[in-house]
Amino acid sequence: MPSQPPRRSVAGMDAKESKEARAGYVVECFWPGVTPAAHEDASRRLQTAAAQLEPELGPLVYLGSLLVPEDEVVFLQFEAADADVCRTVATVAGIDYERVVKTVRLSGGERQQA
Repeated sequence: MPSQPPRRSVAGMDAKESKEARAGYVVECFWPGVTPAAHEDASRRLQTAAAQLEPELGPLVYLGSLLVPEDEVVFLQFEAADADVCRTVATVAGIDYERVVKTVRLSGGERQQA
């Protein structure tokens, strides 16, 4: 009996394509006088905006943010299709920002695309 070629499957393709469709971004916000309470409130607004806008804007995850009180800066972290998606979410959430930059995540000494 001749051997049969291995079965091909596309079972994992959707997850792979979804991950590839997103990149990591940081939205830098200069925020004079920022407090932890204001930071937490902004984070809730961003979570809400991201959830509401994802169906319209495509793949989008608000990962959270970092507050650097000494520098009065907040860094919003996203995975999104592009930088414009991050700008839109910040704007809808009422967050002023300085710039949006693409990121590369390093974890455990290994380079990973966010």
